[in-house]
Amino acid sequence: MGADKAWMDYHGKPQVIWLYEQLESLGLEVWISLQREAEKLAGRNTVQDLPAFRGHGPLSGVLSAAQQVGADTACLFIGCDYPLFGEKEISHLVSARNPNALATVFSREGRVLPFPAIWEPEMLACLESDFHAGHHSLRRSLEDRADRLQVISPLSAESLQSADTPEAAAAIRLQIGRKAE
Repeated sequence: MGADKAWMDYHGKPQVIWLYEQLESLGLEVWISLQREAEKLAGRNTVQDLPAFRGHGPLSGVLSAAQQVGADTACLFIGCDYPLFGEKEISHLVSARNPNALATVFSREGRVLPFPAIWEPEMLACLESDFHAGHHSLRRSLEDRADRLQVISPLSAESLQSADTPEAAAAIRLQIGRKAE
C-alpha cells in the first residue's frame, strides 16, 4: 500500500481515530494494537506487539492483544483497512455474537474472514497453540475449527471492502463521498 492504513483519512480524521470513536460510542472498551508506540494516540488504550509474536503481521497484534488485555476476555478485532465498517455494522456483529462459539465471523466467497470478528477466549488460546506449532495464519486457525464458528452475513457486502491498495482506497473515498451527499 505504501502508507500506514491507520493514518489514512476517509471520514475527516485518521481511520484509527474514527474507528476508535465508532467503537467507543457503542460503550465498548477499546484498545488499539500497535507494532510500536505511537505518540499520536496518547490518552487512548493501546497494546504493543510482544517480542514473542513480532513479525507476523495482524497475527502478532491479535496474540499480543489477547495476552495484554486478558486471556479470559472475548475480543472484537477490526483492521484499519475497513473504512466502511462503522457503527451499524459493529452493532450487528456484537448483537450476533455467540459466546458458545469459538468466534463470530463473517464469510465472503465461502471463506471466513478473521476481521472484523469477535474471537472468544478459547479461540484465542487455540490461535496461540497454533502459533507455537508453527502455524501462522489467522484464517487457517478459524477454518480448522469451522464447525465451532458462528458465521454471519454482513449488513452489506460493501462494508467488508478492504482498502488494501491505493486504488481500493480511492474507490472507497468516492463511495463515502456519495453517501455524504
